Amino acid sequence: KRDDYIVALEAYDEALKQNSSMAQALLGKGRILFAQGNKQAVDYLNQYLQLEPTAENKNSVEYLLKKANELP
Repeated sequence: KRDDYIVALEAYDEALKQNSSMAQALLGKGRILFAQGNKQAVDYLNQYLQLEPTAENKNSVEYLLKKANELP
């Protein structure tokens, strides 16, 4: 599972190098960082919500953001 996270993070980083406003890459990276217990998830989830303020998954992302803010 750890290797899967590494591969996914590398893919999201590459996508964000090409387009720093790619909402799905921001969300994906935020979710993985959260799963790893990394508080940097907050930054990526916030950026996603700024780009997609009316996203269908807004409530679940806001919940995840709330939980990410509670990380040590």
